[in-house]
Amino acid sequence: MGTKINNIDCSGLTVNKAEKKLTKEWNKKSFIIFESNAKDTKTIPLIWDIKGIKSNNEKLSKDILKHNLTNNKETKVLAELSGLGITYDIKDKLNSELHPSLLKSFLRKIHIISNNISVYMEVKKVDKTFDNQFNDLKIFKESDDTIITKNAYIDLNSDNFDIVKEVYGNNIDKELVKSTILDNISKGEFNLYYSKKEFYDNPEVISTNKLLLEEQEYLKNLEFPEITYKIYGNTVKIKKQQILKMYGITQKSLSKKINIDDLKVNKKAVEQYVHKLTEKYDTAWSDHEFNSTKQGKITVSGGDYGYFIDEDEETSKLISILKKKKSVVRTPIYSQKGYKNANDIGDTYVEIDLTYQTLWLYKDGEMVTSSPIVTGSVASGFATPPGVYILKYKTMHTTLKGKNADGTDYESPVTYWMPFNGGIGMHDATWRSTFGGSIYLSGGSHGCVNMPYEKAGIVYRNITAGFPIVVHY
Repeated sequence: MGTKINNIDCSGLTVNKAEKKLTKEWNKKSFIIFESNAKDTKTIPLIWDIKGIKSNNEKLSKDILKHNLTNNKETKVLAELSGLGITYDIKDKLNSELHPSLLKSFLRKIHIISNNISVYMEVKKVDKTFDNQFNDLKIFKESDDTIITKNAYIDLNSDNFDIVKEVYGNNIDKELVKSTILDNISKGEFNLYYSKKEFYDNPEVISTNKLLLEEQEYLKNLEFPEITYKIYGNTVKIKKQQILKMYGITQKSLSKKINIDDLKVNKKAVEQYVHKLTEKYDTAWSDHEFNSTKQGKITVSGGDYGYFIDEDEETSKLISILKKKKSVVRTPIYSQKGYKNANDIGDTYVEIDLTYQTLWLYKDGEMVTSSPIVTGSVASGFATPPGVYILKYKTMHTTLKGKNADGTDYESPVTYWMPFNGGIGMHDATWRSTFGGSIYLSGGSHGCVNMPYEKAGIVYRNITAGFPIVVHY
């Protein structure tokens, strides 16, 4: 009887009931966060008696501290946490107080020490209500001038694995704030005089960190295989930092214990590298600079002509090379190549000028033949699409079939058939008596390039599958 724990009457209670009452009473309290000015803050030490027991002067010390913190000014309340919903780990402490030592019992009986037992309310866990209130505190709101703290790290994309220095920001370390609040609650202090600078998030790793420097030095000296590509006139050496990624080495996995023989290939990273390689060096479906016969230097867009790296096949091959960990110089696997030329179109091609309605055939820079033509009818919606294409194949004595603009079928027997864009190709058109000029505008073909019989024969005999076909206005 007469026993208080943390100023809460626990007379006649079992340990379990005392635990529940203490928890309930503690969680009824509200935790207040006050604004604090660091310049006005003074630390007043608590006064202890010779037995190491806090004296009644403790309350006076707290009052003095609070007075100095506020500096006689009205203290601004920044936030309040209520309905705390905290579970405390105090059962063992209560059990120990249930059977005090003989000395402690004697001192209490003669009133040398108080029956008001002080128990540290150690926090065991918090519920969602507390977490939600905590996460919504206005003190965590970032502004436009907020600088985020960052750790120093090794830049794996730099040639020398440079160390990027740490950043000392002014963002708040939420975990530090939370632990401070919970620690205060455990001690029975339901307030916090908050000074933002005291809770700035500090970097855990700085640029002079010994382990970081050791990792950097190790990476510099690590002997990775050298892989170099020869891509139609370009020499592309895979950088060391790119090799790192393909072996699955990232900032998270970085360790000075890396052993080249133990590394495993990261398929996704290899796929990403090969994809970037195709994006940069594939010439199919891209713009082509072209020196036209009538119009000088022009840019021709579109068309499937050019180099096209087979991504799947090249990825598989590169994975195999990386697994062997050997240095190589190689040409990528192409699903399509340019025609005999490292400089894309080169000087051997068929040029079809839609504006001048003329076709030229060049071989090794020399004109073999030229011819007036009739291309797709603009008025009927069959205009021949520009672009740089490859000759798909060639064949003789075939019948071309399709639909007219009015939906009726047509059949056109031809002697020379040279397709380069789906159903569009070059062929003789013996049903025409004239070619060139403006015929194509309203009396053109269904998209094909119509040619005089003799000229079509010359072109047919001088080209083969894969030949560049340049179509432009």
